Amino acid sequence: MSETLQKRPIAWFRLLFIAGLLLLPNLLVQKYELVGTVTSWAVWGTAVDLLVVFPLACYFFVLRRRPSLLALVPMMFAGLLALNWMVPEYAKEHLWVINRSVIFLEGSIVLIELLLFLWVIKQWPIIRQSIQNERFAYYHLSMSAYKGIENAFAGMTGKVKSAQKVLGFLITDLSAFYYAFAGKRENVLRYTNAPVFSYHKKSDYQGIFIMVVHALLIEIIAVHFLVLQWSHIAAWIVTILDIYALLFFIADYQAMRKSPIVLDQKGIHIQKGLRFFTYIPYQTIQRIERATVTAKECQKDKKSVAVTLPSFETQPPQWTIHLEEPVDAHLVFGRFKKVERIYLTVDDPGNFIDVLKDQVPIQVETKD
Repeated sequence: MSETLQKRPIAWFRLLFIAGLLLLPNLLVQKYELVGTVTSWAVWGTAVDLLVVFPLACYFFVLRRRPSLLALVPMMFAGLLALNWMVPEYAKEHLWVINRSVIFLEGSIVLIELLLFLWVIKQWPIIRQSIQNERFAYYHLSMSAYKGIENAFAGMTGKVKSAQKVLGFLITDLSAFYYAFAGKRENVLRYTNAPVFSYHKKSDYQGIFIMVVHALLIEIIAVHFLVLQWSHIAAWIVTILDIYALLFFIADYQAMRKSPIVLDQKGIHIQKGLRFFTYIPYQTIQRIERATVTAKECQKDKKSVAVTLPSFETQPPQWTIHLEEPVDAHLVFGRFKKVERIYLTVDDPGNFIDVLKDQVPIQVETKD
């Protein structure tokens, strides 16, 4: 049973049931006026269902892994869009307070982000020096930033978990802006002469990246004018969030190009774009073998991470690294998970495995 829950982080049947239970009656009352003219009480009742009850029900009964409470914000915003679509024109005057309250909530989140950035700017000399020191130990920006910020404010943090989440948010945001606007300057070879291996050059991901960027640009314009029909403020909030998503996607690709896998004397340093980063000491490696799993099986393995990129034709990974003990893989926005396997596909697999043989000669299995 627990294995099933791990493989299915979202309970789709529960989601459909809750959506039907809450959305369908409100749709009939508001859009089709099944019980007559829509009153202010009916509007407020629907608002409570869509903005409070539905997000909370999804959080506690649909999302299996129980993420941060910030996950409620996009669900509330989606509920606000649905509410404005459902309520008839003559009753929209009752939405004045509701719309501005939700927009105030979204603005508060943006303000918190700005305050975090101001905090970073104030402490920047200390942080920058600490990160620079860590670059010569961990090479990649994300891991160096994580270790550098952790060391710079080791004595100032309260609860460790809370500090990790705040640091995670800062690392993801700052890395996204860095790679989007200054990523061309990034070069791990400034900090090490160890062998490095790229994993993006021989994949089809560049073509996929170009197509997705074009699609996102079209979507940003279309959604802006769609939301503009009912609220100028909401339209610009949605547009700003969409632009951030586009910048994040561009930064993620730039980070992949600039963050090859590094094999130094201590272990394997991995940063897959902005998606995750980890460090694997050689002594934690049990064995390395040619991958026998398909791409789909690789995605379903919840105790692993994959340094592979999507292609027009699905390709399995080249290698599987099995670990004697789990290591931390740091995900976006401060999340992390324990992994026992790493799936890899690199542009030069022969040279990659030759270098690994020098470090872990007993554990490498290269037979087909």
